[in-house]
Amino acid sequence: LSTLEERNNLASDVFFTWLNTPDAVGAFWKAQTPQMQQRIEGYVAGYNRYLKEQGAPAQCQAAWVRPLVAQDLVKLTRRLLVEGGVGQFAEALVGAKPPQATASVQPSAKAFALAAANQQRFTLDRGSNAVAVGRDRSFNGRGMLLANPHFPWVGGMRFYQMHLTIPGQLDVMGAALPGLPVINIGFNQHVAWTHTVDTSKHFTLYRLTLDPKDSTRYLLDGKSVPLEKTVVTVQVKQADGSLKPVSHPVYSSQFGPVVQWPGKLDWDSHYAFSLRDANLGNDRVLQQWYAMNRAGSLKELQTSVHTLQGIPWVNTLAADDQGQSLYMNLSVVPNVSAAKLAQCSDPRAGLQMIMLDGAHSACAWDVDPRAAQAGIFAADQLPQLERSDYVQHSN
Repeated sequence: LSTLEERNNLASDVFFTWLNTPDAVGAFWKAQTPQMQQRIEGYVAGYNRYLKEQGAPAQCQAAWVRPLVAQDLVKLTRRLLVEGGVGQFAEALVGAKPPQATASVQPSAKAFALAAANQQRFTLDRGSNAVAVGRDRSFNGRGMLLANPHFPWVGGMRFYQMHLTIPGQLDVMGAALPGLPVINIGFNQHVAWTHTVDTSKHFTLYRLTLDPKDSTRYLLDGKSVPLEKTVVTVQVKQADGSLKPVSHPVYSSQFGPVVQWPGKLDWDSHYAFSLRDANLGNDRVLQQWYAMNRAGSLKELQTSVHTLQGIPWVNTLAADDQGQSLYMNLSVVPNVSAAKLAQCSDPRAGLQMIMLDGAHSACAWDVDPRAAQAGIFAADQLPQLERSDYVQHSN
């Protein structure tokens, strides 16, 4: 591959092929309710009808513009889920290779520099302002909401205005990211809500102690365990226009994929590093926003978030027509207690990225039966505040 852009595109293709395997996409689809499957299929049908009747805009007249299938929206949803986790480590996942091995796909130093800058800017670029005003401070005794998301104006992370109606079932207006058949930020007759990017951790790293005899095996509770090797194959366009398959191995421990970041997370003969992203197990995200879209009160919205726990990496602020305001930092957060952090992490690593000891199974995330997903905190363990004057969050 001759150019930096081509190498970076190949690394991206490998990452998303790894992320959205047929099994992963199929499992996500099966986890959806019949109603949500219908919403997804309806979105696809509407898009395809427009494409057939109106055609693509002039700037999109290209061979890659094609009708959608439901699986495309599942893949897009999963891509958005990992924005706060392994999605920030795409280059590190693709670039991970055992010592002395030669990688078929090797991200450039510039790609890692850009990835590091994107990590630093994740909260800043995607940060937002929100104010939910209650009856004590509003002019009419009802709730009021200011939503000021700082998402980009262009690209795959921009918001599109929508008004969704199903007679007798749904009447909600607001904005959503492209490809999502629900409103992310909006209002209905009774309640309004918005989001700001949170500062909770949505993944942890695990430092693997390697078997001295084989750097593709790691020690877990004193036993040597092999890393799982998955071969990912993507099609690469050649100079003559033909397609050629390129295969690339991805290694994983029981905690998650191995990631290698030169100078920060190096895979040598002693250690390697795995990443576990809590949102890889979050198949509730679309049902979560659909429940919020249909909520008839602030209490109903709050109960849905407590029950489903499908919000991936944002805070929620809301107000209703009864004059109540609400703040919730109820996202998908790894269940790592302060005691476990003290027992399993190296304090020298700091708290910017949580790194746990992968040599002991006792350092795996705790499982709370009250939580909607194994390995995350239950909703009542996370911050939330209901008031009748106002709540605010800005970042």
